[in-house]
Amino acid sequence: MSTIACAVPEKINNLDRMQNFHIRQAEEKISKQQFAHAWGDLAYILCCVPNHHLAFKYMALIAPKLKREQELVQYFKLSLENYPQDHILQKLYQDFVASLTDKKSL
Repeated sequence: MSTIACAVPEKINNLDRMQNFHIRQAEEKISKQQFAHAWGDLAYILCCVPNHHLAFKYMALIAPKLKREQELVQYFKLSLENYPQDHILQKLYQDFVASLTDKKSL
């Protein structure tokens, strides 16, 4: 029983380290305009944490540069299916869809 109790904080700590590492990597790559590489880091985060708000925020910024808007919509839809009560995720999705609509009307 004590082994299970010790394993949980370790897994949480590893998850935090993974998220922090890949977010830092993505931020660095975005600052160097290496958007495709940043996308890979952010997509990896979403595979581990499907409703990661910061990953979605960054992906919404770079998706148009990579012409990956529809791919991001699919990430959003899958995440919203699994986390329908996540209001921040809903807002990120609404803002992203609105940005696509705004670009089409120009």
